[in-house]
Amino acid sequence: MFIISILISFITYPLAAYGDAALELADDLYKGQYYEESITEYKRYMFFNPGSDRLDYAFRQIGYAYRQNHELEKSIRAFGNAIAAAKNDSLADEIKIDLGVTAIASGNYEKAEAILLKLAYFDKHYNIKAKASLYLCINMIYKYEWSEARAAYANYLKYIVDEANGVYLSDSLFLATADIHLKSPRLAKTLSTFLPGSGQIYAGNWFNGLNALIINGGLGYLAGDSIIEGNYADGILNYFMLFLRYYRGNRHNAETLTLLYNEKYNKRTADSILETIRFIKHE
Repeated sequence: MFIISILISFITYPLAAYGDAALELADDLYKGQYYEESITEYKRYMFFNPGSDRLDYAFRQIGYAYRQNHELEKSIRAFGNAIAAAKNDSLADEIKIDLGVTAIASGNYEKAEAILLKLAYFDKHYNIKAKASLYLCINMIYKYEWSEARAAYANYLKYIVDEANGVYLSDSLFLATADIHLKSPRLAKTLSTFLPGSGQIYAGNWFNGLNALIINGGLGYLAGDSIIEGNYADGILNYFMLFLRYYRGNRHNAETLTLLYNEKYNKRTADSILETIRFIKHE
């Protein structure tokens, strides 16, 4: 198939340079999931048609193709070029949503928020506001910023259902986030400072907590007993080489386990909400 597409490229090349044949070829390659080849044809079209009024379309398709290939930074640059080439503000704002979505996919949540926030609350077109609000909501869910996600979702619903029903749906969708009680990493570390293992137990990991308590207790006893028996060299060695090492590790471990607990809790909540958003039917 690839060889055939290349042959088609050479056969149609003279026409592609002067009309839409190159775009049609690029579109066919894109639809056939030959994304690299489609990018080449879109770029060929732009090279031979620098004054075309469809440059924004070509750049946008390149952005989609790079995104399909998981080359997200290149996709972001292509969408940026498409925005600059857009024929009007409305089209530019539509492409900005593509840019925001790609920024979310790349994990650049701050960039996505900056793009989508402006569109969601200040754009002139309701359809742009609705799309931007929904993706802004998703972006804030990935950041685990629940109140901001809820506000963005409520703003989205204003444009597709009546306001009263929108508030109801928003409240029901994000109801679980009101009862989120995360653990404090600082408190976990403090607890394990005074009683090794207690911070791990606070984080919900009893095995690690009991393990830390037994090991630190045993090493502390070993070091103290050596000193009491007059074996100062052994006592100091046991204290600095063994006990202190495990004691510090116990404090760090308590903090880490708490962060992992919070991440797991937030991710479970986020997955549940995103699954609901994916399948909910909006009127």
